Amino acid sequence: MYADDTNMTFTACSVEGLRHEMDADIEKLKQWLCANKLTLNILKTEYMLIGSRQRIATVAESLDLSINGISLKKFNCSKCLGVELDEFLSWDSHITSVCKKVSSGIGIIKKIKPFIPSRSLINIYQSIVEPYFNYCSIVWNGISEGLAKKLQKLQNRAA
Repeated sequence: MYADDTNMTFTACSVEGLRHEMDADIEKLKQWLCANKLTLNILKTEYMLIGSRQRIATVAESLDLSINGISLKKFNCSKCLGVELDEFLSWDSHITSVCKKVSSGIGIIKKIKPFIPSRSLINIYQSIVEPYFNYCSIVWNGISEGLAKKLQKLQNRAA
């Protein structure tokens, strides 16, 4: 058995502090998994650094995280509960993903528009397009003006 989609968060002022925090919590996690008859798939375990471009560039070169001697893979973007987080918290990847899904929904609506009454089209929009604009928007509400304009253009196109 495996514990899927487990996330751990560490903060530290230095690489050594980060390594110390991670090692301590990973040990606690391994003990908990063992006690609950679960295993950690180290080969699928990854990590992501979050911070400014300058800070990540400085830290990333000196950070090599491993568990039981197996190096962990670093990634730049992660999906958590349907929200894509990137290492700079810029929301670029999330908004790009939302735009693709919304564009697809708008394309479907455009194709069926001649055959469906207006009220049904509104219901379809509210079912397959609008949820992407609303889902967890409180989390990514502070997006840049450029990203907000991308979403607004899609909203206008849908209207």
